[in-house]
Amino acid sequence: MFKNIKKIITELAKNAVIVAEKELGSGRGQQKKQMAISYILEHMPFSAFTKSIISIFLSKFIDDVIETIVQQINQQQKEKGE
Repeated sequence: MFKNIKKIITELAKNAVIVAEKELGSGRGQQKKQMAISYILEHMPFSAFTKSIISIFLSKFIDDVIETIVQQINQQQKEKGE
């Protein structure tokens, strides 16, 4: 189950980073990160109680996943010459 939760978070993080980037634009990294975290927690398919537990125990994992996705997107943009 733990592995499945991490997979769900990773998938949600991809969308969260894209949404945050579209809404807030370039710069404002901390605001975008917080928006991405909120997006992930809001869209997880669990009860509010379970989400709060997940957010406590997996906060570092969520941060790391968001950072990894941001780096991947930035790398892709560099390769495309954007």
